[in-house]
Amino acid sequence: KKLNGIISKYTLMQNKESEEKDNVRVAKDFMIESVKVGHPEMTIDEVKAFMIKNNIGCLPIVDKDELVGMLTKTVIQKIDSIYTDDE
Repeated sequence: KKLNGIISKYTLMQNKESEEKDNVRVAKDFMIESVKVGHPEMTIDEVKAFMIKNNIGCLPIVDKDELVGMLTKTVIQKIDSIYTDDE
């Protein structure tokens, strides 16, 4: 359950032309190992600000070094639209 890295659409596109080993590509070749993470007690506004500041599209949520969730731009937009519609 420990987070070792993350693969994004951006890293896949950057490595599209990477050299294959025996015609096989493995996750390790594409993943970002120094991952920015959030914690379960962050507010949605804090998550949005953190994602904007760090120019990231998804934020793994970690509690005591264990991956417990993942927030993406799409999920944040849906949360915003739900709460905006209720007002």
